[in-house]
Amino acid sequence: MAMAFSNKKKYLDFLLIGLICVPIFLHVKTVYHFALNLPREDDYDSILNIFSNYNKASFSDRIAFMFQQQGEHRALFPKLLLLFHFLIFGNINFRHIILFDMLLLFTAFGVLVYFIKKALPDSWLIATLILSLGLFDLNNFENADFVCAGIFNYGIVMLFLLTMFCYTHKNNKLIIPAGMLQVMLIYSGGNGMVGALFIMLCTILQNAPKKYITSIALFLIFTPLYFYHFNFANPNSIFFTLDASKFLPYFFTALGANFRHDTSFFAGIAICGVLFVLLYVFRKQWRNPATIPLVCILGFMLMSLGIMAIFRGKLPLGNAYSSRYLIYSHIMLSVIFVFAFIKISVKPFLYFSAIFMLFVYYFNYQPGISGFESFYYSMKNNEYSYPPSPEGQAHAKQIAIEACKSGVYCIEKHRGEGFK
Repeated sequence: MAMAFSNKKKYLDFLLIGLICVPIFLHVKTVYHFALNLPREDDYDSILNIFSNYNKASFSDRIAFMFQQQGEHRALFPKLLLLFHFLIFGNINFRHIILFDMLLLFTAFGVLVYFIKKALPDSWLIATLILSLGLFDLNNFENADFVCAGIFNYGIVMLFLLTMFCYTHKNNKLIIPAGMLQVMLIYSGGNGMVGALFIMLCTILQNAPKKYITSIALFLIFTPLYFYHFNFANPNSIFFTLDASKFLPYFFTALGANFRHDTSFFAGIAICGVLFVLLYVFRKQWRNPATIPLVCILGFMLMSLGIMAIFRGKLPLGNAYSSRYLIYSHIMLSVIFVFAFIKISVKPFLYFSAIFMLFVYYFNYQPGISGFESFYYSMKNNEYSYPPSPEGQAHAKQIAIEACKSGVYCIEKHRGEGFK
């Protein structure tokens, strides 16, 4: 009887592992199929413009490029990755970078699985399946197929998770790389500082003196430095609002965006309700070493969406349903399921949750494919994939001409490329 039960569990585990791999395979296949070596929107200013000037810049100017403000962000980590690509190949290849971005996503997935397995040693595969269905949902097409969006959002999430992994690991030798990652996290976006704050909170809850002294010191030193020579009157500052009637609907819509546009607002409210119930239920277990990282991950994802809503709240509500922000709501939802499984570990509930998320993935599949196709044909059919105003097109064209002259990238050489 025991042998039969063991074999049944083994087969079930193999089935779950196979199901986990399906969204990953479909994601890789789709990205490889649609990725083009063509720039889009922010790619002109944040990549082509910078690297067109890189070779003729002095050493000090090259360092300054890495910390230079882009819009309302500094983006040290994405720029370092782009710099390594540029130094190795001598040019910019957008398709290669898109494919490389998947490694950032895989790393984030692997670290999340590590934390899930520590919290749910007996049913981690079902929770991992739910994570896979969210993280590799094809509705994430904007991060998956747009260099600047992917390298920024994937990079921030991966840096945050890697930093937390190093700080929470029992090996104290990892404190040094953890500190280096934390500093890079702070300088890699506005929500990078939020991530560093929750890293600091994680080390405090762990009550590990060396770790929390390091994380607190780094946060207090480098966060103010982020704002040194910072331009608060950047072009995107006009969308900032503290009007709750604007940013709250924006926040709830972004939070519930996993469940499609027409239901996302109400789904976001429901997710918040479930989250606060679970946090109340777990109020005495926050200091459990296995769940501390997950609580801090939830906090980071929730506050990232909240800050985004405040800084984008004056935009039309439809903008909140943005593919590039889905990674935050997907991870939040996956971690919420982990907490639910800790309290309700009966198999029918576990399987029902997995089946529910399979249906969510299924209903998001075709809109995701449509998103990839829309990106593909808009980039193929427009001379410059930039905001369609005469000034915007002229600006993109000038950057493209300079990039070709400097040998960084020639757009005319890649217009005829198609499906791979």
